[in-house]
Amino acid sequence: MKADFFIDRPVFSTVLSVVIVIVGGIGLACCPWISTPSIVPPVVKISASYPGASAQTVTQAVATPIEQELNGTPGMLYMESTSSNSGGFSATVTFDIDTDPDLAAVEIQNRVKQAEARLPAEVIQNGISVEKQASSKLMTITLLSRPQVRRNLPDATTRRSTCWTCCGACPASAASRTSAAAITPCRYGSCPTGWPTSG
Repeated sequence: MKADFFIDRPVFSTVLSVVIVIVGGIGLACCPWISTPSIVPPVVKISASYPGASAQTVTQAVATPIEQELNGTPGMLYMESTSSNSGGFSATVTFDIDTDPDLAAVEIQNRVKQAEARLPAEVIQNGISVEKQASSKLMTITLLSRPQVRRNLPDATTRRSTCWTCCGACPASAASRTSAAAITPCRYGSCPTGWPTSG
């Protein structure tokens, strides 16, 4: 097929482009998104509060019992926990990519219930939350373009070209003439408006 096939047939090119867009839109709407593979491991977050306790007290009274129950959870890859001096406790459990997030949250909830017998009463009264959490992003792609560099012509050249174009008094072959031209002022300055002819 020639390279100028679509250039010589603009109507055919337009119709073909519209058909491609319509077919692409239908395919996008019918795409089974649920069957696409997951690339981000599921994460379950546990939050609790022990008012008035220091970070060390929270670690000993809250974090240790919960972490002991969470150890050995099926599909768990690793666990991170944080205790603050304000009495806050949070733990993030990351599971294998093939693990169902809903089942993982239920499993964590059951194990936290088993640990409540060893937790302080204040922690149980404030409640322990277990929820699924979106893990951090894997990659960020940024596209940058180089700034355009403007190349300005010298002022004299630009001024002369603008003047000649505006006034329209200089012949096309004026640049190749060597004889002196009659100079008359215009709004851009001095412009040659006439060329002496040989008599």
